[in-house]
Amino acid sequence: MNRRAPYDLIAAQWSSARNLSSFREKRYVDLFLASLPGGGRVVDLGCGMGKPIAEYLLSRGYRVVGIDASLEMLRIARAHCPAAEFVQAEIESLDLRNEHDGIVAVPGRVFRSNSG
Repeated sequence: MNRRAPYDLIAAQWSSARNLSSFREKRYVDLFLASLPGGGRVVDLGCGMGKPIAEYLLSRGYRVVGIDASLEMLRIARAHCPAAEFVQAEIESLDLRNEHDGIVAVPGRVFRSNSG
């Protein structure tokens, strides 16, 4: 399934609507980060344009790999968070075994750490 095209069309509008002040999921992300080593590598699935999640993770000293299907969302993400690595891929096609300290997929509030 190609999810890229619809998100490419709304990337600019979504980017202007999502920021740290609208970061409703912050308390969940903070609980998740408490289970990770400081400076760990976190995969942000469905990262969109990198804010507020990847932006927040970077500000807390984590190394971020953002993954999204939308090339336009990733273009915006790279501008917002140049210190992060961004990969264009469908989530279902990924093999993420043991290459990270944790995975966050905030739209569905899915968090997983390798520590337990």
